[in-house]
Amino acid sequence: MLKEKVYAADGDVHPDQQRIYGRGTELMDAEELVSLHVHDGKCILDLYLRKSKEISVLVIGMHGTRHKVAVDIFSTIKQLKKHLYWENNFCLEGKVLMFNGIHLDDSATFSNYNIDDKSVLYALEIPENHMNIKIRISTRDITSVFLSKSETIKNLKLMIRQHTFIPVDQQELTLHDTVLEDNKTLFEYFQDQEDGQILTLSLIHHIRISLTVCINMFKSSDYVVQSVSLLGSDTIEMLTQIVYQRVFILPKQQQLKKNGQILEHSKTLSKSNLTNGDIIFVDILPLCKITINLGEGHKPITVEILPNDTISEVKDHIQKESGILMNNRCLLHEGAVLEDHKSVDDYDIKDGSILFLSQRPPELVTLTFQRTSGEVSELKFNPRDPVSVQSTIQNIIKGENESASKSHVYECKQF
Repeated sequence: MLKEKVYAADGDVHPDQQRIYGRGTELMDAEELVSLHVHDGKCILDLYLRKSKEISVLVIGMHGTRHKVAVDIFSTIKQLKKHLYWENNFCLEGKVLMFNGIHLDDSATFSNYNIDDKSVLYALEIPENHMNIKIRISTRDITSVFLSKSETIKNLKLMIRQHTFIPVDQQELTLHDTVLEDNKTLFEYFQDQEDGQILTLSLIHHIRISLTVCINMFKSSDYVVQSVSLLGSDTIEMLTQIVYQRVFILPKQQQLKKNGQILEHSKTLSKSNLTNGDIIFVDILPLCKITINLGEGHKPITVEILPNDTISEVKDHIQKESGILMNNRCLLHEGAVLEDHKSVDDYDIKDGSILFLSQRPPELVTLTFQRTSGEVSELKFNPRDPVSVQSTIQNIIKGENESASKSHVYECKQF
């Protein structure tokens, strides 16, 4: 993008002829200025020009025809095709030009593919079950590849690496906001795509982000400071794993904050708006040991939980420790039934608290009915319990006058 702006301002220096250096290092085309810690535009970049160079390439056709052509390394593949048509009477319609197994895109230059003097290009018919894939960063096409639908997304990324110098682990390919998985094939995503049809994929370049992590291990103003480097596509959970490897604090005990805002473990660094040089503070959540009374025939157990654990997560701990399934089970604390979606903090459960495991009370149905006297009454019962249903019917009849027949019809509504 920067090279294109220079070209637009100057008009004479093609992007392929530009070499831009920042702090002594040449910037790759796909690299972002944020990687140089550029803030408020205060960064001096050096621009060098590549000299134009004429090279000779050999184009071999399907039937062994050979065409030797002299071209400039900054001329495009489209210009070569025009030259072959007008000067050599060699039409490439319905064919593709290949170099080292890579399909050459019309808009790209020879320098884009590192095509040098005496290179050999092949003009081939579009084979069956192959796709022409353009790779785009933002609104700019950066390369084009031609490969079989049986190839994996990982192999596609390796081909992109050859032309863009973007490491495979920093690439994220998307189509209509769907992220393509490395181990899947192109056929799994594009089985309905016609052979040779051009498909454009978006490439997100996740550059490395260097962070300073300050861990409050001693509940004071003294912090353990660590430097961490991760990709923008990595999750906060991965950051907690690194902290665990270095200072042995369990990931679930770590509460990470940036500018006072808690970072969600499931989000990526990019979606958490983390950038180079950010400072992350890590607070350590205390583990609480609580006793669970499992009921008659079972010994009490002790589990370790966090204040922000949900009651559902506490029940998972209990099931893991005791082997008792939590279906239709509930936890009681100080006489109150604990709701699964609420947290330990919501019920003021602290270190040393005792919880009781019990059968979950049945869900009752309210029955509204009108007696023969005109009086409206309500009764609650468990519809899954035959005894409860029979008892409800008997209570209805018992309330009637002695002269009331059991054959009377009652108007009932169930809610």
